[in-house]
Amino acid sequence: MPTHRTQAPSPWHAWVAAAPAVRLLAQVGTQSLHRHALGLANRFRAGIGLEPGDSAIVSLATNGAAADAMAAARITGSARAGRLRLSFHVSTSDQDADLAADVLRRHVTSRHPATL
Repeated sequence: MPTHRTQAPSPWHAWVAAAPAVRLLAQVGTQSLHRHALGLANRFRAGIGLEPGDSAIVSLATNGAAADAMAAARITGSARAGRLRLSFHVSTSDQDADLAADVLRRHVTSRHPATL
């Protein structure tokens, strides 16, 4: 606990955890991590009726209710100016991709994703 309100707590415990986490990610390899994320993005794309892509980021046009639907389902992404952006990562599961597709399918207004 900081002794003064302007004194920040020490982040040393995060540093201790970072070393084994980085070693594990290096052992798994970037190719494997990318395959996982891309597979999830393509699972989501298939769930909303899109062709597979070559990016783990999906951006597409949605109606005005997409942001509220995402929030209600606790889906993390961004919705700005009628576009939705989802990024799939190592921490994303098949169930996460399926939930996102189930929730957002009815909010997609264009089946032509942006080129990233």
